[in-house]
Amino acid sequence: MKNETGARWMVVENDTDVLDTVACLLAAVSDAEICPFPSPWQALDAIAAAPEKFHLIVTDYEMPGMNGVDFRRQVQTVSPATKVLLATGSGMFTEESALENGICGLLCKPFSISALKRTLVGIEAPAVNVSKTSQAT
Repeated sequence: MKNETGARWMVVENDTDVLDTVACLLAAVSDAEICPFPSPWQALDAIAAAPEKFHLIVTDYEMPGMNGVDFRRQVQTVSPATKVLLATGSGMFTEESALENGICGLLCKPFSISALKRTLVGIEAPAVNVSKTSQAT
């Protein structure tokens, strides 16, 4: 499907199976172009090359070499307007603690597509397609 909104979202997840799944779920509920990255370092390179290019980043917390909060701090230095959503199964975060760490929202793994939709609507993610989200339940 053509990305008519111009929105581009990034997914950062070191587990390639989870990366592919999350990217597919995001594509199912949005009109954004989804760009998957298996490493926070690769993702930071992409952001540094074009800071205005990405509107939303969905990142894992536990990744080799850099956790999701440290990744968010790096993103903010280059692209302060970019929203970062944390998706984690660690149980270390509450919605409140995520917000305190500059994260716009929290998805606890495993999450359902309806939880994903609610979170994206709640953080006002660009290119969430409401009609598409009601069909993808």
